[in-house]
Order: sequence, then C-alpha cells, then structure tokens
Amino acid sequence: MTLYLGIALVLFVLAFLRLIGVIGVRYEQGLALCLTIVAFLAAVLRWETGTDWDAYILAFRSMTSFEVAHAQSWWGPGYAYTAAVVNSWQGGYSVFLLCIGALLFGAKYWFLIRSCAAPLVAIFVLFCVNFYDIFFVRESVAIVFFWGFAYYYFHDSKWAALACAVLAVAFHYSALLPLGVAVFLGKFQWKKIAWLIVGLALAAYIVYTFVDYDKLWAAKLASTYIGTDYVEEKDSLLSTTLRAYLKLSFLVAVIVGGYIAFAGDKQEEGAPWRRFCLTCASGIVAAAALLLPLSQIFARVPTYTAPLLAVVLSGYRFRFRQISVASTAYLAVLTLLFVQLGVLFSAYAEYYYPFHTILY
Repeated sequence: MTLYLGIALVLFVLAFLRLIGVIGVRYEQGLALCLTIVAFLAAVLRWETGTDWDAYILAFRSMTSFEVAHAQSWWGPGYAYTAAVVNSWQGGYSVFLLCIGALLFGAKYWFLIRSCAAPLVAIFVLFCVNFYDIFFVRESVAIVFFWGFAYYYFHDSKWAALACAVLAVAFHYSALLPLGVAVFLGKFQWKKIAWLIVGLALAAYIVYTFVDYDKLWAAKLASTYIGTDYVEEKDSLLSTTLRAYLKLSFLVAVIVGGYIAFAGDKQEEGAPWRRFCLTCASGIVAAAALLLPLSQIFARVPTYTAPLLAVVLSGYRFRFRQISVASTAYLAVLTLLFVQLGVLFSAYAEYYYPFHTILY
C-alpha cells in the first residue's frame, strides 16, 4: 500500500501546484498525457494481479470463436468479442490487455482533456477512487464510456452520447443504473419522470400479461445478480457490504463538500456542466445506497461517480492567499480522498492489488 499512497501523494503535489498556478495550463495537457501513458504501460505490463485474475484469464482462453463469445453469459460483448478477435489472431492474454488498455486509456485521455478544467486535479481524484484504472476490469471500461455519455448528453450531442451508452453497457451491465440516473436526474424535468413511470407501468403490464418470464433475457440477467453475493469477500475485517457503505459515506462527504465549495460559487467557467456532474453523482450514490441491501453487486456502482467528481473538483480556481470557506472545504475534500484511499485499500492491497509485471 505504501507504493499507492506514495503515487497518490505525488499526484496530489502536482494537482496542488496546478491549483496555485505554479504549473501553467500550457504544460498541463502534456503532463496529463505523460501520466496517462505511464498508467497505460503499468496496466498493460501487469501480470497475475487483480481480484478476478484467474477467472479472467481462463475466460479469455475459452473465447475461441464468436459462437463461444455469444453463448457465454459472464462477460459482456465488449470484452467477449474482443477476446474472440485476439484469439483468432493467435494473440495471448498480453495482446488482449494491450487492446483493452489502448481503448481504455485512449478514451480516458480524450474525455479528460475535454471535460476537465484542470486534468492534473482530475487524475489525482481518479487515482484515489480506483487507482486510475491501472487494474482495469470490464467495469473500468464501462465507467470511461459512461463519462463520455455524460459529457455528450450534457452538450446535446445525442448520437455520440448514444454510442457511448451502448459501449458502456457492452462492457458492463452495471452501467445501466448510472446511465438512467444521468438521463432522468441530470437534466431533471417532471415530464421525464411522468413518462418514465408510464413506460415502466406499461412494460410491467406487457411482461406480466404476454411474456414468459422464465425466457425473458432481462429477467435472467437480473436474477443472476439480485439476491446473490456476487462481489467477493476481501481479506479484511470489513464485510463487503460494510465496506461498500463506508465508501459511500466517503463519497457523500466529498459530494457535500462539493456543494459547500461550488454550489453558490460563480467564479469558474463551466459551472452548469459541473453542477450536472455533481447532481448525477449524488443520484448514483443515493441509488447505490438504496439498492445495496438487494445485492452486493451494487457495491460496484459508486465507482461510476469517479469521473463526475473529477470534473467537479478540477474546475475550482483555488486562491492560496485568499482562504475562504469554499477553499477550506475544497482542501478538505482533496485530503479526504487521500485518506479514503488508505482506509479502504490498506487492509488487503498487497493481497488483491500487488503490482507484478509480465517482466517480473
């Protein structure tokens, strides 16, 4: 864990230097690109690490054709068909990681420099929440495309938003919940809520009256997760559910700090975009907290707030010589992110997140 806390501390220093103006905007994109390339290399060269490593490599080796990829039900089509293509090229698991890593970090950098006012601050936030996705799994790719969906949806680029939504769901079905929150809460309108209720009622009536429930794909998918302990237990004194609620409490504190620091502050550009992200993050956290008792799979959902919070926290103009309530709240939020990294991962980081490489 010392390695990860050390990296987080370096990223915090870079973010703080950017906030006080020591690192100028003209150098920031280059530094962000360098950090993203380093993360990409670390992710691609990793080996025998990650919580689902054994299951992932066995699943990859089984994806020998599109027929097999279509027949299996664990991996979404994004991972499954990519694995089938790599296997058809006689490529190994390292080639598969290279393909997924290029997609993940390429898309991440694209959205990072377009949606965040201070990418160095955003990188610090993303690392504290999920190690900047260097241990990427299917959900990591889905989160990046959810980020793209939120950006394009807010800016009314409907086709780009739809493409990002499809890609997010293709890599992990858990993206459906934050996508729904962003659509109906991000641009809140009572008309949307009314149509949603009518649509759900109509769909429920059709399913109950005309559809064989046992053969319905969506029902089978839901039954796979609801009521099951799908998220593995970590080697920690905390249960998965308790740890999930602890993470939610950290995120709630970050969101509250965000509202205190930014809700009434008009100094920065892009305030409507950041308020949109803050609203969506609040909705995702609330939905996860309500649904977590149904299944531990919903412990995965709060991670979708990472890019949204990165956008929110990267847009504040910090003035070191004019410390205010907003500035104090802002520093407290950044410190809290660093603390939660140590608290939530220190108990099992060496067991579940060791950093071995293919060269090791």
